[in-house]
Amino acid sequence: EMNEDWLFTLRIQRVLDADGRVLYDIGVGHDDAEVETRIDEVGFEYLDLLLDLTGDLPAWLYLATSGSRRGEVLGLKWHDLDLDAATAIMSRQVTMVDHRVVVKEPPKSKAGHTILLDPDTVEMLHGHRETQAELKRLLGAGYHDDGWVFCRADGTTFHPERFSRQFLRKQETYNAAHPDEPLPRLKLHGLRHTWATL
Repeated sequence: EMNEDWLFTLRIQRVLDADGRVLYDIGVGHDDAEVETRIDEVGFEYLDLLLDLTGDLPAWLYLATSGSRRGEVLGLKWHDLDLDAATAIMSRQVTMVDHRVVVKEPPKSKAGHTILLDPDTVEMLHGHRETQAELKRLLGAGYHDDGWVFCRADGTTFHPERFSRQFLRKQETYNAAHPDEPLPRLKLHGLRHTWATL
């Protein structure tokens, strides 16, 4: 059975600093007093670990270094990867159809295309797999293990549009905290162009 503390932290999805102050909130509508009280009960170590394990950063890094499309990255499964050979087979896509998240499998006549991964991306994926395994251990039956490489904290697929919006929100949060050194606005799709210029 899923730990009650983890159920709570999966719901609030807040980014905290070392003192437990809320730096970022995706807006799930929890009462601040309730959150602060529960943070005291849960302990910062749970929340820090949650942030490490459920962040979007690994997926964004993969986007930036592979030149893949958003849907391809969100559709990547662990069996598509050969980290020893530093390759990935990009085949299925996670996309939106009529406001619903849909997984599009490749036609039987197509096996997808294979791409080469750079050493830093392979190293990142090794670390990501380890932290995902730790999350599975902590959540137990509460983790939906469908083999996704990049997914939500409970193992289910990302909502593609929210995934893109989160990228922009992170930039806004950073810029609000660093007004003298703001990041230029970059949409998620722009990461592919970044890869193309490397």
